[in-house]
Amino acid sequence: MTELIEVRTQLWVRVLIVVGLPLLAWAGVYTLWITIAAGFHPLFMSIVQFGAGVFCVVAVFKGIPLLRFFRHKLILHSEGIEIASGKISRYFTWAQIGSIRASDTFNILSVYDQAGSLIYAVDYYAENFRHLAGQLSALSTSHP
Repeated sequence: MTELIEVRTQLWVRVLIVVGLPLLAWAGVYTLWITIAAGFHPLFMSIVQFGAGVFCVVAVFKGIPLLRFFRHKLILHSEGIEIASGKISRYFTWAQIGSIRASDTFNILSVYDQAGSLIYAVDYYAENFRHLAGQLSALSTSHP
């Protein structure tokens, strides 16, 4: 089976990532700073603010890898996957792929090699994402 699945990140998602990540980082750091500067007073509101600030910062760190994979194509083969970007193409057999992780909280699907290095990441809003996720899931379970 060789099926070309071209995952295209939609324009509004690109804008959201490029513009939104820095703004989210600023908002998270600012919220944390305000909470700490106020000495966690009042306590309940400070805990909520601190949690929101931590969530913003974590969301930024989760979203940064998406910048690397805006224009990549993923080609699924029965022996593995190929990740192509322009004239550069990398091939990974199923034995080389360590894990495929999905984060429903941050809407990101990530593919890692055996060493734990990120080799591909895509957001759930990309075109053809459902087809890609279904094929990756089916192929990864049939090739442990």
